[in-house]
Amino acid sequence: MSMSAYDDFVKENPHLERYHNTAPMLMHHTTASDGIKTDNTFKEVMAKVAEKHPASPLADKYLRKSAKDIKTKEIIKKHQKKVADLHRRK
Repeated sequence: MSMSAYDDFVKENPHLERYHNTAPMLMHHTTASDGIKTDNTFKEVMAKVAEKHPASPLADKYLRKSAKDIKTKEIIKKHQKKVADLHRRK
């Protein structure tokens, strides 16, 4: 319904109230598991945020990683585990 048609409808039916039962703009950014895909613009924004926070879980999800990046992260995790084990032994 166009806005002008809606305005006319409201004038003709003053006893009726507008009722909202969903938020269609919020549904736009639901996950793919809900059966609705996110659009590319939303993904681009999330990737920009992830670039600013490369160690975040968001970066794991939205940033493309090279083989070198993946191996580097595995080595870092390995060494973090070693250091944590050494501190537990003390």
